[in-house]
Amino acid sequence: MSEFAPPATSITTALPLLLLLTYLSNLHTIHAQQSPRPTPKYSTFNTFVDGRGLFIGGGYIPGETNAGIETFMIDLSANWTTSNPKYEELSAGFPVGSANTISPDGKLWLVSYGTQIYAYNFEKKTWGTESYLELSRNDSEIRHFGAVTDVENGLVYIPNAFPNYMMRINTAGPSYDKVPMPSQMNETSYLSVVWSAYSQKMYLLGGMSETEVLQDWKAFSYSSTEGWINLSTSMKGTVPAFRGDACFVPAYDGTKMVFFGGYDDGLDVAFGDIFVLDVATLTWTKGPSVPANDRRGKSACAASGDYFISWLGRGTSGVLTNSILSYDLKASRWTTTYIAPPPSATRTPRSGPTSSPTSPGSPPINNPDNSVVNSPPQVAVIVGSVLGVVAVVIVAVGFLLYRVRGKRARNSIKNSVEPPSTPSTDNTDPSSPGTKSPRNPHFAPLIHNPTSDGRVPSQRGPQERISQQLWPQKEIPSSPHSPTATSGSFHPFSYPISHSSLTHSPQEGSMEISWITEGPHSPHKIVKGHSMYQGGLSDYSDFSPMTVSSYEDKGSYKDTDLILMNRIEDSGIYRPQ
Repeated sequence: MSEFAPPATSITTALPLLLLLTYLSNLHTIHAQQSPRPTPKYSTFNTFVDGRGLFIGGGYIPGETNAGIETFMIDLSANWTTSNPKYEELSAGFPVGSANTISPDGKLWLVSYGTQIYAYNFEKKTWGTESYLELSRNDSEIRHFGAVTDVENGLVYIPNAFPNYMMRINTAGPSYDKVPMPSQMNETSYLSVVWSAYSQKMYLLGGMSETEVLQDWKAFSYSSTEGWINLSTSMKGTVPAFRGDACFVPAYDGTKMVFFGGYDDGLDVAFGDIFVLDVATLTWTKGPSVPANDRRGKSACAASGDYFISWLGRGTSGVLTNSILSYDLKASRWTTTYIAPPPSATRTPRSGPTSSPTSPGSPPINNPDNSVVNSPPQVAVIVGSVLGVVAVVIVAVGFLLYRVRGKRARNSIKNSVEPPSTPSTDNTDPSSPGTKSPRNPHFAPLIHNPTSDGRVPSQRGPQERISQQLWPQKEIPSSPHSPTATSGSFHPFSYPISHSSLTHSPQEGSMEISWITEGPHSPHKIVKGHSMYQGGLSDYSDFSPMTVSSYEDKGSYKDTDLILMNRIEDSGIYRPQ
């Protein structure tokens, strides 16, 4: 038996224990997932952060005259099914749905209530005891209006918060002033309003008076530089019918907008159609409608990654819809799952109100057990536990095989390319052969011994190169500007990315760099770099230091090429210096 292969008896002995631990873990997970769920309601105040959460508070409970104060979050950072979404309870807030949004820095959930605006602190997980901002207009007068956040300029807008005026809040103060509304939208409530980070504009659609939906389609955009622009005749494609109280949320950093549900002019028939607006061309695309019993208005909605989410709402004739809907934006179809975006794709908050807030009334509920969704039957729980055990066993066995083969491959490469001599530890020229630059003790080196001309020996075979690419710990070969690092268990580091950083790049290859910026001039920008280089030349230049938290080697190389990462992924925060 090879010295690298684990004894068969060890695996046989470990499997029963592994099965038992996995079974107990599954029981604990299932029990946790069946924790109490939010009370069904409609007309909540709600907003969301892509890849983080859909935040829901207040709203009216069927059969009760008073609004509820329950506040919770639907987790958008984890995968779940529409029959069993992942909830998190938050500190109780306010009973009525009001204009609300996320602060520009992403730290606060701002909600108007009475003559004040209050703030929920995400870090402290509590509501502030003092008013964030005092208003001269009572909350009952702005309850039916949405709010949006201009992240770049630190502003919050509440259209029609005053008669004939929009409220503009400067969060740096905080303070507020008034911006005139277009005459066509004066005194219009239940607007669908959203902010696009892509175009740096606010978009308003539809709306109604206190008694009926507007009888013609109204669409406007607003920006501080262009003011109000009437888009009613500029929309192309399949334009939605006029309506009020519909969900309208940004997707893909505001390059797309999702429009769903709402009410017709009689206020008693709900819509179930969904539309996606391409912001660059103002072109609408219609998707498939939901079944009749899932049509709704006054719903809590979000767009996260490739999915649009709708939580409950009021259906036709005022009946509470008791379902959570998930729409796959890429596949253009309704589904029963939600897949969270990867952490590297999660953005600093780009939030928007998800529907017009509350209105009075208590419709009947078509779910007698008063639960949001039915709990999975016991058979499904048992089957899920068994499948979970089987999956973990398969992964464990595969991991053991991977470790065995990886160890063989590393020893094979080490024996074939590492000379017997010990490199010098002086640092006179870190890029020259025979020297070794200082190493962080947290980082493990990649076996790399270039020849006198600075290139890796060409004796490596295809299998050796593949094995080397699969190693869990990597480093960029030494050069005056190239740091040493590993992926996996890892300590971030900073270094300048510039032309000189890539002088030891392969003859042919590519590099991708992505990170998130945060600063006074370009806060929350998503930056991606992609470089194709020949002979060590690169189109990267004059980049400030960035923090690299992980990278992986996925390149293919010529035998004479130097081993160098050709993909770097940064999931940290880049801060200009």
